[in-house]
Amino acid sequence: MNLVSTESLKGTVTILSVVPSIDTAVCEKQTHILSEKNGDLDITVRLITVSRDLPFAQNRFKREAKTTNLTYLSDYREASFGKATGLLIAENGLLTRAVIVLDAESIVRYLEVVPNLGQLPQMENAFKFARSLL
Repeated sequence: MNLVSTESLKGTVTILSVVPSIDTAVCEKQTHILSEKNGDLDITVRLITVSRDLPFAQNRFKREAKTTNLTYLSDYREASFGKATGLLIAENGLLTRAVIVLDAESIVRYLEVVPNLGQLPQMENAFKFARSLL
């Protein structure tokens, strides 16, 4: 329920996996890929899933999915993340599906926004890019 700024993410390479809603099949798959198929990046890289879901729903998902190596951030209050990044879908108020890699200074170094919400981003490409920043 606390606000998070990009300033607080400094010091560690970070992967932001942006999903419309954690409770859909494609979003769930994207989140499991981030958690389980990151090739041990979770040891040195901060892994975050961002959605507009309420923190309570994210916590329930985290418990049920056993994705303890991820941080979940919610953009539910004012969609400030979605508005600031251009990832907010105006028609439905959800975030579009994307993956972002921030360097240790919290500068965006990699961004993939999928053209279709039903399509997964190329998570392996993001993982590879994050490794190149270490």
